[in-house]
Amino acid sequence: MIGEKNFSKNTPNKKESDKIPTWLDLSNVDSLDLTNADPTATALNLSHNQISTANLDTLLNSKKFSALKHLKLAWCGLEPKDIKMLADSKLLGQLESLDLSGNHINAEEIKTLLHSNKIASLKSLNLHATTPNSETAFVSKLANAPALNRLEELIIELSEDNYLENVRNLLKSPHLQNLKNLTIYSYDDVTEKDVMLINEFPNRKATYIQDIPHTISFLR
Repeated sequence: MIGEKNFSKNTPNKKESDKIPTWLDLSNVDSLDLTNADPTATALNLSHNQISTANLDTLLNSKKFSALKHLKLAWCGLEPKDIKMLADSKLLGQLESLDLSGNHINAEEIKTLLHSNKIASLKSLNLHATTPNSETAFVSKLANAPALNRLEELIIELSEDNYLENVRNLLKSPHLQNLKNLTIYSYDDVTEKDVMLINEFPNRKATYIQDIPHTISFLR
């Protein structure tokens, strides 16, 4: 642990709708079958499953999950066609949080997702360990996405290359001004660059979470 600094305002007591949801956990199961999943679930964790096209179609386009607000699809081996299905789906429009960490997502796939007119309800987006071919292009798509203007939390991974430029682009983006928490993972030592950013953005708090991987949260 490196200790704490900070990026936020005092927040009022949480409303009923802001309370932590109860998750239906179907992560890492032997044989995933969504046909019998609880249709009243508001939060669903499907992480660490290889999602078949049939299961993905059931998840995204049936009325079964009309109550769902929070979805984890981390480390599910999603392909570009799956991201396109997600972008075109009914489900995306009702989600408040989406975890796509651990899937290989490039700038073109994230562009497809961000250009969907259904993403505007998202408040939390986890793109950690998505290993895009070009981090700069990937970050540029995020920073220039008007559909993310309600986003409050963004989690990504960045290497040392162009780290300052990429974080600046996110912190300065006119479309990410509601962002309360930007969490960045890095397997490089970017501590000195973080110090530069902390000095450059004095209205933010910076909290170091851990050293390996180096993780920092910029809070408002």
